[in-house]
Amino acid sequence: MDAMGKISPKELIKKKVERDMYMKFYQKGRDYMVDENLIIDLYGIYTKNKVETYFMNHEDKKEVAKAYPGLFNYKQINYGYEISKK
Repeated sequence: MDAMGKISPKELIKKKVERDMYMKFYQKGRDYMVDENLIIDLYGIYTKNKVETYFMNHEDKKEVAKAYPGLFNYKQINYGYEISKK
């Protein structure tokens, strides 16, 4: 943003690209999963390369793997899975 609070054309394009990328990621998740919060969390892991532990059953893990093949690593810890970006 400049001093007057206007967004530059470069920033507008960047925000549009980020929004489009999120919407594609979100829609792909909705094709396989119902839990919107999980999709949002997975997007955070994908874009920020965080590592999170989720308590999901094996069926949920299979849905995530179908929606996003090859994007995440899964490590089972007790009843949950530690998920990180590949």
